[in-house]
Amino acid sequence: MQPTTHLFTIRVWQEEVARGVFEWRGSVRYGLDGQVAYFAGGDSLDDVALTELITRMIGQRDETTPAQGQAPP
Repeated sequence: MQPTTHLFTIRVWQEEVARGVFEWRGSVRYGLDGQVAYFAGGDSLDDVALTELITRMIGQRDETTPAQGQAPP
């Protein structure tokens, strides 16, 4: 059975890339299997991009992880 809820940790921070020049950086971690995706600088993480990223992470897990109580393929 697939989980009905998912847990993600989203981290966002500024990093100095040159003297006095800062860039936004971040990561999204999927709590069920530890997958991490990173983004930086001009990468956009608006609602649509975040939704697509999370959907892709859940989909990858569903394709590679057997349902609870089932043997791996």
